[in-house]
Amino acid sequence: MIEVRALERDAPPEDLLAVEGLFTAMYGHMDGLGLMVPLAPGGAGLWLKALMPMLGKLHTIHVAWAQDPAAPGRVGALRAVGFAAGSIRVGPAHLGGLRSGAVTHLYVDPSERGGGVGRRLYEALSGWFTERGLLHQELEVLVHNEPARRFWTSLGFVPDHLVMRRLPARS
Repeated sequence: MIEVRALERDAPPEDLLAVEGLFTAMYGHMDGLGLMVPLAPGGAGLWLKALMPMLGKLHTIHVAWAQDPAAPGRVGALRAVGFAAGSIRVGPAHLGGLRSGAVTHLYVDPSERGGGVGRRLYEALSGWFTERGLLHQELEVLVHNEPARRFWTSLGFVPDHLVMRRLPARS
């Protein structure tokens, strides 16, 4: 059974380490799909540290927990199998200053994919946005990540614009 719950600012260090591990695994997966900007050394910790002061206010992280197969007899022995992160964004004034919910990250451990964990994580994130009056939602997805594109399309997201990147020329 999967339990999805919001990460709290006073979460125990082992919960934070679990999220950092998933974040690092997500970037490893994206690297394989052609991500042009790699995660910096210690990047997962830096990301989490930046979000923590405003967690629950401007940012949220929801974590999916499952019974740890390495501890089948221990009640409450859980392992993190996915996470979703989101932030409140305010658009520029010339576009009306639209406040939107930005799905910044969603990752599910490959062993748990296909069982609805991603959908449950998104629903928790979407609920957090809705509670704050954010009816407009946005996200970015890698061009070559076809499974993710299908997932987001199934949830009603449609392409709006394409972000293009150019790396510095090498001399």
